[in-house]
Amino acid sequence: MYCDSRKTFFLAKLKKCVSIQNRRMKYQIGFKPGAVKDLKLINKKDAYRIIEKIEIMQCDLRGDVKKLTNFTPEYRLRVGKYRVLFEVTEGKVIIYRIKHRKDSYI
Repeated sequence: MYCDSRKTFFLAKLKKCVSIQNRRMKYQIGFKPGAVKDLKLINKKDAYRIIEKIEIMQCDLRGDVKKLTNFTPEYRLRVGKYRVLFEVTEGKVIIYRIKHRKDSYI
C-alpha cells in the first residue's frame, strides 16, 4: 500500500513536470510598417541575423531580450549593433522599429 501511494505521488509529479515543459509560449510575430521599412534599409547580412533572432525569440522570448523602463515600446531585442523594439500583447509580439543602437532610444 505504501509503495503504491508513493509511486502515484511520483507519477503525479512527473506529469506536472512534463506539462510545464509543454507550456512553452509560442508567440505570433507582427511587424508594423516602420519596422519593415527599417529592415529594408539594413544591409542583407545584418537583416538575416535580425530575422534569425526574431524567429528564435518567437519561442518564450528567448535571446537578449530586456524589458525597458519608462519607454514605449516596452521591450528590446539586441542583435549586434541593432535593437528590435517591440511589445508583447496576448500571445503576440508586435515589432515597432529596428534601429541602430545609436538611434534606437531617441
